[in-house]
Amino acid sequence: MKTRFIAAISALAMAPLLAFAQTTQPSQPQTTPPPPPAPAPSPQAERVKEADLAKFARIYVDVQQTREEMSVEMSQAQTQEEAREVQLKMQEEIERTIQDHGWTVDKYNQTATMINANPDQRDEVLDMVSSLRQS
Repeated sequence: MKTRFIAAISALAMAPLLAFAQTTQPSQPQTTPPPPPAPAPSPQAERVKEADLAKFARIYVDVQQTREEMSVEMSQAQTQEEAREVQLKMQEEIERTIQDHGWTVDKYNQTATMINANPDQRDEVLDMVSSLRQS
């Protein structure tokens, strides 16, 4: 189960939430090169404050809930245009969820990156997320 959360948190750090708004036409070749690989974590990675770890975990759970709810709507999209509209709505809902917690999307993504760079803190957040999901 931790592996799934690690992958999810890693995905957040490597793909900022605002990327949801970017769409490409399937008939057009993608001309943008893929993003560079994430840098290897440094042995002395910056640590996130304990209070921010707990807040990140709460926001993460709420963001995941929003994604799950919106994925139902996405699966019901009949056209590419409808799917794009749902994507934009999902992005707005996720941004609102983060802002409702008093954070910006940038702070959320920066915190995710810092957590991913520190295996101990990543494990701590995974435990927090797991506890929050069970309650």
